[in-house]
Amino acid sequence: PVASGTSYAPDTGFTSVTPTTLPTEVANTSTVLATKMAEAKTSGKPLVVIAGNTGCSYCERLDKVLNADTAFLARTDIVLYRETSPWATNQAGKWTGGGNFPVLRVTQWDSSGNIVCDKKVNRPQTVAEIEAALGSCSK
Repeated sequence: PVASGTSYAPDTGFTSVTPTTLPTEVANTSTVLATKMAEAKTSGKPLVVIAGNTGCSYCERLDKVLNADTAFLARTDIVLYRETSPWATNQAGKWTGGGNFPVLRVTQWDSSGNIVCDKKVNRPQTVAEIEAALGSCSK
């Protein structure tokens, strides 16, 4: 399980984070995000959430990189949820805990529903950065 009190320093890569809200406690979670969380928990696959903010040039750049990488988008060993919307209504942004957009959060649960890996990356710009966070959560 994730150690209590672990913090994240922006723009220094990824590290374990203590969720501000657990998946079952995210207030007003969108139906799609809630469904993705449930899928990740039951399948044992990592949940990869990418939150972008409307008008964010870094977010637009990452979207282009991801949209061009059909192999990454076709992966069946992860549960991917991407959302780009204004911060006030951005459920992915709330789940990631915010930060420097885009924000990536990779979370994995064990069969008992306990979080066993939780990584956050501020402002990823490449698929390699996402893969590194995923790799750090591999069993």
